[in-house]
Amino acid sequence: MLKEIYSVPIRKEKCFSTHENQTSVRFTVFEGERSKATDNNLLGEFILEARGVTNLKGCFDIDENGVMNVSAEHVGTGLKNKISITNYKGRLSEKEMEKMVKDAEK
Repeated sequence: MLKEIYSVPIRKEKCFSTHENQTSVRFTVFEGERSKATDNNLLGEFILEARGVTNLKGCFDIDENGVMNVSAEHVGTGLKNKISITNYKGRLSEKEMEKMVKDAEK
């Protein structure tokens, strides 16, 4: 896997569309190196209501204090939802992170 190196603070945005019969979008944020999301550590999640085919803009923003803000906006209506993830809530310890990295390398 090729890893990109970024400096902090950083902001990344991505636009995407929902399916015709979709009524909401669940945004889940994980920490880890595994290819399957369920094998990583869940940091948080939120739901954005989005009825029918709509355009959404998702944003990951990490500030100079290491706080990650994940937000989503319904482009047509401006409806938004977000979550802030700090270094203190739900994060893995150094030891747990090292173990996950070693397991992922196997």
